Amino acid sequence: MSFGKNLKHLRRMCGEITQEALAEKLKVSRQTVSKWGLDESTPEMDKHAGAEPEPPHDNAFGRFSPLSS
Repeated sequence: MSFGKNLKHLRRMCGEITQEALAEKLKVSRQTVSKWGLDESTPEMDKHAGAEPEPPHDNAFGRFSPLSS
């Protein structure tokens, strides 16, 4: 599954979070999130590699944390 399809799936699973809301949480533009969803580009992971993760209850996807075990 492509990054864009995964992103759309996670947005739906988390209560239909909007591109704008996700962009605000990730400190990117809504257009950037749109391009990710359309597989026109992918996030530059090196920009976020040193970022502190937010607690699962306060991350971009609300209570759901795709990385929690």
